[in-house]
Amino acid sequence: MTADSHRSAASHDELLRDGQRALRDGRFEAALERSGSVLETDPTHQDALYLRGVAERYLGRFASAEQTLDQLLELSPSFGRAHQERGHLHLGQGRSAEALSAYQEAVRCNRTLIASW
Repeated sequence: MTADSHRSAASHDELLRDGQRALRDGRFEAALERSGSVLETDPTHQDALYLRGVAERYLGRFASAEQTLDQLLELSPSFGRAHQERGHLHLGQGRSAEALSAYQEAVRCNRTLIASW
């Protein structure tokens, strides 16, 4: 890894930590901005895509959130938290059967996510 790539990774980590704090504090636009900053330089960054999808859901941008999660799951089909987030998204839209299916897939990918539902 070059010095520039180390700096870039450190910058991404810092932006994602800040985005996660923003999410916890209810600052969803700020979380969305942080994920966007990472995705500008690394459009396939899985944690940034996840953060973006969560922030979009909290902002009520359901179609965008679904597209983001689709993109993430295309890159990483076994990303359990993305399936879990898809379940939250479907549940928030009253799509209970789809939510259940997404939660089941989340647990299949990551057994510790059983606590999510």
